[in-house]
Amino acid sequence: MIPAKKAIDEAVLAVLKHTGTCTIDEAIEALPQHKWSEVFSAVDVMSRDGRIVLRRLDGPGYQLSLPASCRAVDYVRVKRLPILSCVKCGYLCDEIHPDLGVAHWVEPCHYLTKYAFSWDQLTRIDSTCPACTSLSSRASLRAASGMIETVSQART
Repeated sequence: MIPAKKAIDEAVLAVLKHTGTCTIDEAIEALPQHKWSEVFSAVDVMSRDGRIVLRRLDGPGYQLSLPASCRAVDYVRVKRLPILSCVKCGYLCDEIHPDLGVAHWVEPCHYLTKYAFSWDQLTRIDSTCPACTSLSSRASLRAASGMIETVSQART
């Protein structure tokens, strides 16, 4: 990650750790040393990779907060535990608090950046993410229904 980009990410996370929640405008105001476009871009990336939660307000604007699983801890993975890796899409399971049942599947580049790991440092366990499992089961159902139709057409 580019040092300036990392600084903006850390600054936004620091604001959220201090305030708990804030609007995107409040985050921009709290970070006058950064351009609004830089803060907006950082918020966009971090909301997509799960480091922050972005919620649309009833009126105009968005509310930012830290995910419930991360409010009391910093983003440091102390132990390098084995990580579930989807054999179909390549996403990694980001389990910050497995005992809470929180598991986000993220792109490897986000995971590696978030924890400052290299690909070689990861011990991966082959698995399938929920999205790929769902797609596979739907495809199996479609294939099974197609076979039933073929058999019934052959009988008539």
